[in-house]
Amino acid sequence: MRTIGTIVLVAAALLHSSAEAQTINVPSARLRSATDTTRMAAFYEMAGAAYVHAQHPQDPPTSFLAARARTQPNLASALIELLERENAVVAAAPKGSLSGEYLGDYKGDLETTVARMNDPRSLNALIPGIGNSDVVRTTIAGFGEIAVAPIVAATRRTDRDERVGAVRTMHKLLADRAVRPLSGGAVSELRETLLRVLMSREDAFTRASAVEALGSLSDDGIRAEMAHIAATDTTTGYAPPGRPTPYPVKAAAQKWLARHP
Repeated sequence: MRTIGTIVLVAAALLHSSAEAQTINVPSARLRSATDTTRMAAFYEMAGAAYVHAQHPQDPPTSFLAARARTQPNLASALIELLERENAVVAAAPKGSLSGEYLGDYKGDLETTVARMNDPRSLNALIPGIGNSDVVRTTIAGFGEIAVAPIVAATRRTDRDERVGAVRTMHKLLADRAVRPLSGGAVSELRETLLRVLMSREDAFTRASAVEALGSLSDDGIRAEMAHIAATDTTTGYAPPGRPTPYPVKAAAQKWLARHP
């Protein structure tokens, strides 16, 4: 948070030193304003009102707002609606037209806050941020089976970061099945999607991430594809000057085969 966010947060925190005992005011009209800076200021005022710095100086302000939202339903609904609105703004904006303060600070803080709420109603609002934050990916994976279809759909988005984020979230979903079991149909859908990504023209990092995501699965079909990639894939990665050319997808497949003899 910088500039608007920092100024508003500090001012609000000073005005609300007993934040833990208060209900956070939700300025609905300002949160629905057509002006970006008005929505930003309203969000940071709510964050400042929830901020209890003296008791928890090491924690980020967004964690306090998320905690308050878990016990104040109208605040949770307002934050989800606000994120949906900002997603629409980003989707409609010409590339490069939004400021770093908006995208890197405010939008990121809002996504993180909504993710920390752990509210399943926020699933669709969080999906566009799946490539931006591990906090977002962890929350989406934590929703379990209801997240499978939106994540699979995200692997077909035009934005490369969203596609990579979706693959990495599948990794979490599959790896956490002991804690959050998935149906056979959901596992099969994730398996088929990851194999499709692996056999696609995606970049080396995305395809290698798909191999890693398949690490908790093993069957003859996966093994055959891994053997083929380990023997023939020529996709290269970045090599610093003077270092040999890496083949990250081939290397990932070879590791998979070593772990699944």
